[in-house]
Amino acid sequence: MDPLFLPFVAFTVLCSILVLWIILIKRQNIKLASQLQGVKHTLAEKIRQLDETKYQIKEMSDFQQSMAEAQLTTRLQTQRVSLQGQEKATTPEKYQYILSLTEKGMNSEDISSLLSISRHEADQLVNLAQLSQKYSQ
Repeated sequence: MDPLFLPFVAFTVLCSILVLWIILIKRQNIKLASQLQGVKHTLAEKIRQLDETKYQIKEMSDFQQSMAEAQLTTRLQTQRVSLQGQEKATTPEKYQYILSLTEKGMNSEDISSLLSISRHEADQLVNLAQLSQKYSQ
């Protein structure tokens, strides 16, 4: 037997083992690369879903704000319409009081001294009381 035969066989076996080991590592790398691509795809999909959810939340928030404003507007308009729909508007109490004073013969000067207000304000209140009396009849 040749003295180089054993080292040659050992070298050949070692090379075969290394080639098999390299092939196994390459397969494992290919599998890991495939898994990495899957994870990247899943991550991109989750980011897209998150962005879509953020957009929906913003849309809902805008809608809720618009709805609140619409409800407030409706409530205010309903009150205004109900007041306009009254058949006979009532005269405010202060005008009725001023009107009763003028009916008792007091002029705006007397009323201003009685109520401790300016003569100009008393004139305005007398005029408003008379106007409200005309429109409430």
